[in-house]
Amino acid sequence: MSKQGFSLVELLVALTIFMIAVLGMAPLLITHIRVNSQNQLRTVAQDIAVEEMDRLQVVDYPDLAAVSADPTTMRGTYSMVRTVETDQPGADQTRIKIAVSWSHQGSNKSYQIVAVRTAQ
Repeated sequence: MSKQGFSLVELLVALTIFMIAVLGMAPLLITHIRVNSQNQLRTVAQDIAVEEMDRLQVVDYPDLAAVSADPTTMRGTYSMVRTVETDQPGADQTRIKIAVSWSHQGSNKSYQIVAVRTAQ
């Protein structure tokens, strides 16, 4: 009965093929990590904007004009600008804009939501 296994040369060839395959997938992993990081930052910005919009939705309509007195706030690496425009887009309507911006790897990014409230 003969016991044969893998020779050292066969093992080295298999490891070389495996390493070429792994190194070929490395750029995909790096791209995945980068995109995941960008998506996480965008999700945080979206959460900040939605939270602020929810807060402004429960403010009494006549008090909305006073909200724009302090339009810019900072939350860590994020900057939020809130704009309240009365009589826009029409009479007895108020346009509310929440813009959240941040910087990532040297480029500026932003997320904005807009809502219109009516006086009733």
